[in-house]
Amino acid sequence: MEKINIELAGIPLELTLRYKMFRDRYADFQTGKKPCACIEITPEQCACAARGYEPGTLPESVEDLELCAKACAALLPHGRAIIHAVCFVWCGKAWLICAPSGVGKTTHYKQWKRLFPNEVEMLNGDKPVLNFEKQYVTVSASPWAGKENMRQLRTAPLGGIVFLAQDKQNIIKRLSPKEAGVRLFLQFIIPCDNAEQVRFAAQYTERILERTPVWLLRNRGDGASAELCRRTLEGELRCADN
Repeated sequence: MEKINIELAGIPLELTLRYKMFRDRYADFQTGKKPCACIEITPEQCACAARGYEPGTLPESVEDLELCAKACAALLPHGRAIIHAVCFVWCGKAWLICAPSGVGKTTHYKQWKRLFPNEVEMLNGDKPVLNFEKQYVTVSASPWAGKENMRQLRTAPLGGIVFLAQDKQNIIKRLSPKEAGVRLFLQFIIPCDNAEQVRFAAQYTERILERTPVWLLRNRGDGASAELCRRTLEGELRCADN
C-alpha cells in the first residue's frame, strides 16, 4: 500500500494505492502540496464495487476506476469535475467527444489525427478534468486516460462538445441546451444517489450549456465523419470571430 499526492487542475489530493499496476500513470501528476482531500478504496469497497463491473475485471482496474469516481467527488466543491469524454485540442481550444464506451470516441479522434495530423493533439483519452473557476470553462488532463493512456499535461479553454452515435450515414445536428442537458449531465463521473454531488453536476451542466455549443454526430466512424465534424467546428469558430 502506498500513499501519493497528485494535483488535478490545481487541486492536490492524496490517493491510497493498494495495487501497483497503474502506479506509473500518476507519476506526472505528483505534487508536494498539502492535499485538500484523502481518497482510499478499502478492500471491502473494492469488492462491493466489483459487482458493478464486467465479470473478470481485475481488482486493480476496479480500484483505479473507483479512485477516479472518488477524485471527482472531492473536486466538485472546488469548482472542478471529471467527465467521461475524449478530449483533443484543435485551433487552441479543447473539444470533448462524448459517447458510451465502445461507440467510437477514440476511433473518431484517430480519424482526425490521420486526416489532419498537424492540427490536433490529444489532451486526454477518457476522463479529463473540467475547471469552472474562471469565467470560461477550461479542460486539463487526468491520470485516467483510457486503455491507451493518451494524454498531455496541458490546459485549454473548452470550445465545444460533440456527442457520437453510430449510424449508416454521417449527419451532424446542433443540439439545444434542453436537448443536450441530460446527455451532458450523465457524462459526469458521480454516483447519482448522492444529492450534493448531483447538485454540483447539475450546476456545472448549466454553466457549460450557457455558452458552449453542443452537437450530435451520427456517424459511420470513417474519415468522412471527421471531415464533417471539422467543417462544422470550423464554421462555429468563424461565427464566433464575427
